[in-house]
Amino acid sequence: MRKAIAIDFDGCLCSSAYPNIGKPHWGVIEEALAEKAKGTALILWTCREGDSLQEAVKACESWGLPFDAINENLSERVSFFGTNSRKISADEYWDDRAVHIPEHPSISDFPQNWRVQLFNKFTRSEKVERIKSGEMQK
Repeated sequence: MRKAIAIDFDGCLCSSAYPNIGKPHWGVIEEALAEKAKGTALILWTCREGDSLQEAVKACESWGLPFDAINENLSERVSFFGTNSRKISADEYWDDRAVHIPEHPSISDFPQNWRVQLFNKFTRSEKVERIKSGEMQK
């Protein structure tokens, strides 16, 4: 079974601008395309639906980013597992709001201020993206 990556749209593939389409995050798009070139299946994984979802799909197409599935499981995984679960089946989930949980987590694995550290890291990366795009000055 080939590797699958579920990729969020708003805040991950582009800046958060819902219901509009944000500016593309070219670094993420380039990484996704590199994975695709290795044979990885890409799944667009977003809360958008209806016209808003179609706009997101069109934006991805205009950025040269094709998907093997959109908000659904890959048929090969449905066949392999014998079920079509509500949760998208993937080996990796790329999401701007994700927190990595260790394989055998315990509360001692997390620093006391892990949420603050994550927020600060995210905030810095967003600032860098905004400076690069010209939305924000240093």
